Amino acid sequence: MDRLLNVSSRRRALTGALAAALFSLALAGSLPRAARSAGGKCPYCNLAVLKNEPTLDNTVAMRHGANRIEYRCVYCAVAQANSDKYKGDVTILAPSEVKGKPVLLTRKADRWTAKPATAVFVAEKAHHRYCQITYRALTGRPGFDAYVKKNARLRSARPVTLAQLVQTAK
Repeated sequence: MDRLLNVSSRRRALTGALAAALFSLALAGSLPRAARSAGGKCPYCNLAVLKNEPTLDNTVAMRHGANRIEYRCVYCAVAQANSDKYKGDVTILAPSEVKGKPVLLTRKADRWTAKPATAVFVAEKAHHRYCQITYRALTGRPGFDAYVKKNARLRSARPVTLAQLVQTAK
C-alpha cells in the first residue's frame, strides 16, 4: 500500500510540474520581447548583430510600435525602416563614436530628424561584414574627423547628412 501511495504522489508532482512548465512557456511566448538580440542575425542583411565592446557601442536598435529590432549597422536599420513593412513612425538608436551616447534618429509623419542635430554619418561602401565601421552615426564633424582618422578603411570618407543616408538606404 505504501508503494502505491508513493507512485501516486510522484505522478501528481510530475503532472503539476509539467503543467507549470507548459504555463510558463505559454506566458513567455505571449510577452513582447526583442525581435533580434545582440549575437543574433540582422533581419536586413542576415549577418550577425554585433555586441557592444568595452570602448565602443555597436548595437543598432529600431523601435516600431511595441517592437524593438536590433540591426548590424545604421544602414540596415534605415533601409528596413524605408521598406513597406515599416510604415509610420520609427525611432532608431544608432551607436556613435562615444560609448553610451547614441544618435537618436526619428521618423514622424515621414520626416526624419537626428538628435543631436549636429549628427553626421559615415556611409562608405565596403563589404557588408565591415558595415559597423563603414556605416556609423557620429555626433558631429569633430567626431567624424577623429573616427575617420582612426579607421584605415575610411581614409577617403566624406561626412553624410541624415537626408543623404536615408536616400542611400532606399
